[in-house]
Amino acid sequence: MMKQRNIFMLAVAITLSMFTTGCTESDDLTDITSAKQNQQQPKPEEDAPLADDFSAQLAAIDGVADVVVETAKDEETGQVNRFYTFTVPQFVDHYDYSKGTFKQRVRILLNADRDLTAPVVLYTHGYNMMNNAGEVYVPEMTNYLKANTLFVEHRYFGKSLPEPFENLDFTYLYADQAARDLHLVISLMKQTVFKESGKWTSTGVSKDGITTGLYAYYSDKYGWDDIDLYMPFCAPFLPATPTSCDDLKMGQYLYNECGKGYPAGSKEERGYQLIRKIPAALLQDKELYETCLRYFHKKNPQEYLDVIKDFARNEENVTAGVIYCYYQELFMKFSYLLFSGWADLVPDVDKALINATTDEEKQLKQKAAQQVAEFIFMSMDELSAIISNSAIPYLEPGHASKQPTGMMPKTLTDNELLEVRSTDDAMPYYVQAVRELGNIRLDVSALDGLHFPGSTNDFGFLTATISRQSETSQLYKRYADQWDGGQLMKSFLQWVKTQNKYNMIFCYSQNDPWTGGAIDPGTNPRVRLSICRNGTHNDKFLNPQYYSETEKQTLLGYVKTFLGL
Repeated sequence: MMKQRNIFMLAVAITLSMFTTGCTESDDLTDITSAKQNQQQPKPEEDAPLADDFSAQLAAIDGVADVVVETAKDEETGQVNRFYTFTVPQFVDHYDYSKGTFKQRVRILLNADRDLTAPVVLYTHGYNMMNNAGEVYVPEMTNYLKANTLFVEHRYFGKSLPEPFENLDFTYLYADQAARDLHLVISLMKQTVFKESGKWTSTGVSKDGITTGLYAYYSDKYGWDDIDLYMPFCAPFLPATPTSCDDLKMGQYLYNECGKGYPAGSKEERGYQLIRKIPAALLQDKELYETCLRYFHKKNPQEYLDVIKDFARNEENVTAGVIYCYYQELFMKFSYLLFSGWADLVPDVDKALINATTDEEKQLKQKAAQQVAEFIFMSMDELSAIISNSAIPYLEPGHASKQPTGMMPKTLTDNELLEVRSTDDAMPYYVQAVRELGNIRLDVSALDGLHFPGSTNDFGFLTATISRQSETSQLYKRYADQWDGGQLMKSFLQWVKTQNKYNMIFCYSQNDPWTGGAIDPGTNPRVRLSICRNGTHNDKFLNPQYYSETEKQTLLGYVKTFLGL
């Protein structure tokens, strides 16, 4: 380690000045001024009309470009927010400045008082930033602290591309590079618009929360002192196995824990029991699985045909595909919809298993089978539409429709990879999952030992085989040999138990399948673990529908202690 000099330059075309007094760096980080050598000055994009003094202040910062000011009304609070979106020059490769720079998108939301001495919440995106300010998700910590908010788009997502789109190979898509991006952006902001700000909190939800946690990890590694409190929500950390990036913990958590623990006789307890019966019921009743097969073909014909193509045309294989779809959709339902809002909508599968002899019984049995089929293939959005008249706010804006499950159907060629990248902003996630973040695999171990009628094949094994067709390493075979064997995740999880420098609060929800990837803080006094009972995959700790008053106050107690409030 060596002391970095007080003033250094990030030069890309235009000089970007920043001060990092007291900040230490690893030996490989030399004076950034060297990046200015042989850099051709690009032609800046035409800026939008500057609307106020703050946008002019941003535009005056060396290196800042493309300043755009937008307003959007917060539907929950009714407040009209003013967003400032701009770009900063960022190194393509923080280990080789000769690779040049790219434009990284940043956005600022000032608090209602436009007070630059207020606390700052850094939202560490793990994906793209929304293009439309009206879709921007405002972190709950922003609301609680009445803070200014800084959003930083993750490299390779959205418009922050270190490589030309036509030659996009994700060469520099690593957590280390992303953490260094954040450090340079925060250093710049602290020495310009936020040089007199209050305490800094870094937060994010889901993969955004993974970025938050890894930012703390690399901050310790490189001696940065940027943030006062790191607070990831619903962030899974997946060491997987030394031979595969696939991790079964979320699938196991989905089957065993999601919806569990409610009072006997409650709608939640009944729904939990019915959910667990459905897969095995498909193997017990010919009429039920045939109804589901017909519905599968009607609802998702391409996926149905893919299963037949890969595994031959027979009922056993396609039934395995039905169960795979069931778990996949169930994962999303639990992730983004309050279980209390749909527990009583889980169909009574026992009615589909009756031994019907009369015409009336046969009609009731067929109706029950149809209801089971509809529930199996019912998407999160479709279920949300059914319960949309309820007063409970089920979906979290800005996250529900964007989160990948880690499962997609086929291997892509290079050209298809680019085509998907142009339409799916979350696509680089899968490359990261292969390399160092881990990928979820649905767990079907509950079916081990069960058999399809008339077959001796173990159905758990068969369904697992269907699931493997959608694993990330099959999707992007070109990146599979880059899996780090879980080294980063294992190192991070051990670091959480032992680090003694950073205040950290990891927040999860009991019914969220991603909680299967929760951290274990051990006895570390610097780290707190919070798991709310009825929440979903969000950070809404001020909302009583998600966090009880006791859970909220406990969490705020941690926040106040760590921030000295």
